[in-house]
Amino acid sequence: KFLSASDFISGEIEAPEKVIARLESGEFDVRVDPRLLNPVSYSNLGIRSDEANAMYYLLAKATAIPQNVLEQSAEPAPPFVVVMTESPQYRGKLMTVKGNLKRLKSLPVEENRYGVESLYEGWFFSKDSGTHPWRVLCTQLPPGIPTGDDLADMPDVQITGYYFKKYGYPSAAGKLQTAPLLIARQIRWFPTAKQTAPSSS
Repeated sequence: KFLSASDFISGEIEAPEKVIARLESGEFDVRVDPRLLNPVSYSNLGIRSDEANAMYYLLAKATAIPQNVLEQSAEPAPPFVVVMTESPQYRGKLMTVKGNLKRLKSLPVEENRYGVESLYEGWFFSKDSGTHPWRVLCTQLPPGIPTGDDLADMPDVQITGYYFKKYGYPSAAGKLQTAPLLIARQIRWFPTAKQTAPSSS
């Protein structure tokens, strides 16, 4: 169940020194304290330096938990317009959204305490987002998934990740736009026969 605004605990907490992905019982713990993301600003351009620690913590947390456990623990993402208008109440929530991937590329990894060594950025459109994209950051990619700045075939994907913020980015006209940002372990890809066919070259 997603928390309402009245369910929030006030205050802030520092990101833990290390990621603990299992409970004493041995079960995986997918929960994230929403207070960890209270310092995160919404709609600002990019990721601020004081937000990076929480971002890398979530990347490491997602990476430490098997993909099937994350997917079984997540709820379907709310409608795109709801995520955009009620963004703060979803901070740290694990959600799943399907869409079509438009851009996928690797990003440089900053020094971080959590051992994150790889980082990929994807932009995709969900059925209800129209021409407005989602953004995802993840540490792993499925073998063979297309990469590039403008994917013509727009592969079918499913993203399960922690909601981080409304991410600000410049439009082609130089204006500030925002997109929901999910922090994930990997992108689940549903290739077509054409996309998996061996190259004839």
